[in-house]
Amino acid sequence: MEFKFGRNKFEFDGVKNFPPTETVQDDALSLREILIRFSNGQPLPPVAAQAFYPDEEPSIDDTPLDISSLDMVELDAYKNSVENHIVELQSKLQALQESAKEIEQRKAGLNIVEPLKTNENEPKKETPGT
Repeated sequence: MEFKFGRNKFEFDGVKNFPPTETVQDDALSLREILIRFSNGQPLPPVAAQAFYPDEEPSIDDTPLDISSLDMVELDAYKNSVENHIVELQSKLQALQESAKEIEQRKAGLNIVEPLKTNENEPKKETPGT
C-alpha cells in the first residue's frame, strides 16, 4: 500500500504485531476429540507447561535493579526505600543485640547464685504432734 505525504511516497504493509505461531500441526485436540476422550474416561494428553503462581508477593530483593535506566525521581525514591530498609535492619540488629545481652546477663546471674546448702548433720526438728 502506498501513501503520499507531501512529495514523498511511503510503502506501508500494515501493522505486524503478532509473533509467529508456536502451535505444532495436529498438536491440539478438537472439542469433539476432548468430549469423546472425557466420555470414554481417557485422560487428556499432558500439558507441556504448567502455570506458576508464587505463594508470596515478589520483593525488591528478588530481581536485580539496573540503576542506569532510572530517572532522577525514581533514583530518589529508590534511595529513600533503601535508607528505610537499612534503618529497619539496624533496629532489628539492635533488638537482637539487646536480647543477646539479656540472655548473657541471665546466664551470668545463674552462675553467680550458688545453690542453697543444707546441713545434713543437723538433727531434724520435730514438730509437735508427730
